[in-house]
Amino acid sequence: MFCTNCGAKIQEGARFCSSCGTRLNIAPAGQQGAPRMGQQVPQQMGQQGAPRMGQQIPPQMGQQGAPRMGQQVPPQMQRGPVPQGMQGMHMAQGPNGTIPYTPVYRTGPSVPWHSRGKNAPDAPGAKGRTILFIALLFIAQLVLYFILVAIFSGDDSNGLFAQIIGLIPTVLLIIFLYRLDAVEKEPRGLLIKLFVIEAIVTVTVVTVAEWLLCSLAEILFSGVLLELIENLLCVALIEELGKYLVLKACTWKHKAFNYSFDGILYAAITAIGFAAIENVFYIMDYGMEVAVARVFTAVPGHCVDGILMGIFYGRAKLYEARGDAAKSKRFRRYCLLAPIVEHGIYDFMAGNAYVNGFLFSIYIFLLYAVVFVLVWRLAQKDEPLYIYRPGYVNPAFAMQGGMPGIAKSE
Repeated sequence: MFCTNCGAKIQEGARFCSSCGTRLNIAPAGQQGAPRMGQQVPQQMGQQGAPRMGQQIPPQMGQQGAPRMGQQVPPQMQRGPVPQGMQGMHMAQGPNGTIPYTPVYRTGPSVPWHSRGKNAPDAPGAKGRTILFIALLFIAQLVLYFILVAIFSGDDSNGLFAQIIGLIPTVLLIIFLYRLDAVEKEPRGLLIKLFVIEAIVTVTVVTVAEWLLCSLAEILFSGVLLELIENLLCVALIEELGKYLVLKACTWKHKAFNYSFDGILYAAITAIGFAAIENVFYIMDYGMEVAVARVFTAVPGHCVDGILMGIFYGRAKLYEARGDAAKSKRFRRYCLLAPIVEHGIYDFMAGNAYVNGFLFSIYIFLLYAVVFVLVWRLAQKDEPLYIYRPGYVNPAFAMQGGMPGIAKSE
């Protein structure tokens, strides 16, 4: 330490210079002022003040400052009454910057059944257990299929019992998907509306359009090319387009469409409505044997196509909420293209004599397993859309005696 007047070396803590007698203006430790140009910043000031360029942010500052992208908001920032199930917040990228929100599937007593304990998305081995569960489920389904085929082989009865058998997968799939949507239940009236309207559209518009296009294709083409055109354009395109138009007209602007998984549920229910009424006509024409086969093939197949449509449909709505109209439009195209391609491949393999029945069975069961594992994982990571609405503030920011929080509007 040196005297500022004569430059002589002085003892630490001295108040006067021993050489010239100048009074030294030194503040007590912990009360130093701002450092002068070229002066080294004391250690205690470097920790308490703002970090310099390239300096690592101390832990206490990283916890007290604003949360960074993807960082969980610390408990001390969550002052005031925090609503149940909203204790752990995360950051989402919105059109005007980052937005704090709470993924309610991760914390609190309101955690959905498919995300608790060992089933939690970040639990060790959760993905493997989910895949194993779905695989065992489909193996059991395959065994049941062969048992029912052995019992009803050659049975062409098309009465009430056959129709009930045909409707069983419809009911089970609806229950399964409705329970997966566990963060916030959708209005049952909207789901019934999707199911019924799609059934009506199937009986009228889709059936007539398919018949006209198939008749035209038979005049213009033949052989394998005819099969491809019939499966991809005359059947897959018309049926999936019919589902998409009903889905978008009924749900795109609906206020209940406020989570990304909602799109999957809406699209799947629409597809199941189509499959249910189609199944009725097939059983009327071909009887119990066809009913048993379609329980394990066509009905889940339509549901899978609906899930594929819904995955992209939900993402399209998410991008619209974020203000990215170009990506939203692109994903709406994907939500129509993906099920058309899968549906066309399925129909081509099912109706082509050159495709081995065993290979077709492997294809559909692998397809169903992959899609149902995927939909399970997406249900666990359901993302809210309402957080991108203008003026949204997470209720967990409500402060006692401070700035009031603004609850989300449904």
